Amino acid sequence: MNNMKYTRQPWYVSTLADNTPVVQSVSLEEDNFICQVEGRDNDEAHANARLIVAAPQMLAELTANERLLAEYVEWHHKHQNGCSVEWEDRLEATRDVIAKATAQDCDWRQP
Repeated sequence: MNNMKYTRQPWYVSTLADNTPVVQSVSLEEDNFICQVEGRDNDEAHANARLIVAAPQMLAELTANERLLAEYVEWHHKHQNGCSVEWEDRLEATRDVIAKATAQDCDWRQP
């Protein structure tokens, strides 16, 4: 994740004159526009914007959790003759989401 090239944090939600939400980042020099956010209505657009603002922190937490899950699964394979399928599925799903967010070997355009 350290090699990712995205706008530095912190990010925040602001609004245009028509109340359309935009995501911006704060830098020492100036505010940086990241994106204008849409939805089926204004409430959904603002909810989408809040989710985008949280994305960098969610990715960091997910990456930390992936390491813990991997250690848990590995320990169980070494000391308990395996791990439940649910834990292995969660680890694989976590890695898939991280790959989507970091564009590592995935088609991010697919749901």
